[in-house]
Amino acid sequence: MPASRSELDGRPVADRADHWHPHCRSGEDGVHRHADSSRADEQEHRDPRRAILIVIGLIGEVGLILAVMHGLEAMLWAVAYVWLDAFGTLTDAFLYSMGTMTTVDMAGLALPPQRQMMSALEAVDGVLLFGISTAFIFTVMQQLWPMLSHGHPAKAPD
Repeated sequence: MPASRSELDGRPVADRADHWHPHCRSGEDGVHRHADSSRADEQEHRDPRRAILIVIGLIGEVGLILAVMHGLEAMLWAVAYVWLDAFGTLTDAFLYSMGTMTTVDMAGLALPPQRQMMSALEAVDGVLLFGISTAFIFTVMQQLWPMLSHGHPAKAPD
């Protein structure tokens, strides 16, 4: 029985462009595709390292967008604090707001007694927003998982 090509050239089959699986077919362009996929949504086999980098990049982008959105909300709370004369500067109000949203006590910054309920509401709001953000990132990861698994179902352990 002849040796497989991977034994001849020393490279793993998954690293080679001409690898073949029984459930795949080659198109005219030489790209391997799933045999059961339609022409409209054919998926190429990708290098797993490239797929991991793409997923990490996309999750990083989503995380950055969510962080900016949390910062904008903290700024809205800070503007409300300044408008209600709870703080003298927007910087102090923003620092207090970021600390309150993340439930971290900011030493040296405190609201006047008549505005302290706003602080509690902002803390609850922050906890809820971080929970929603976590759920959103989880959903994005669920959508990206097929890219990592190349559309193949997970094998059951023997």
